[in-house]
Amino acid sequence: MKSLKGMTWNHTRGFVPMVATATRFEEINPGVRIEWDRRSLQEFADAPVDQLAKSYDLMVIDHPFTGFAAEHNILAPYDDHLDAAFISDQRRNAVGNSGESYVFHDKLWTLPIDAATPIATWRPDLLERAGEALPKTWQELLALADRGHVVVPGLAVDSLMNFFMFCVALGETPAERERELVSHEVGTQALD
Repeated sequence: MKSLKGMTWNHTRGFVPMVATATRFEEINPGVRIEWDRRSLQEFADAPVDQLAKSYDLMVIDHPFTGFAAEHNILAPYDDHLDAAFISDQRRNAVGNSGESYVFHDKLWTLPIDAATPIATWRPDLLERAGEALPKTWQELLALADRGHVVVPGLAVDSLMNFFMFCVALGETPAERERELVSHEVGTQALD
């Protein structure tokens, strides 16, 4: 029997689908056994993918590691092992541009299985308790924040992704310039 080891993150979104998929794969391929390990969310964000690749055959990794892995040939590109129609379907049906975000050197290095996207949400009960109305404009949201009723994730990666989101909303995609992340004008507006 061929035995494969996988590493994912310790969350039901990261672990349960991998175990279910492995179980089904094993039913179809009785000569293969897949065992999944888990790591914490912080380790998921921080663990060097080149070190994980030394111990695992399959990995669920965080998006920022994909380019590094492709550049250093740590992963095998899916294009070399999967049917072109399947890959085309995956890219077409991914959320937003997430399918394209895993393409480096014209090859697909990972599959987007989970999208961490910023969302705006609210608790009507807390707004009502504070005597506040749901903001309808950016200015109203900022005023609500000034009164202490808005929270934003503040980890470094969250702050960076929010900065990128604001840059895109202002009309400029980060990292498309040769020597600048974004223009000074857009970067300043996004930070403001």
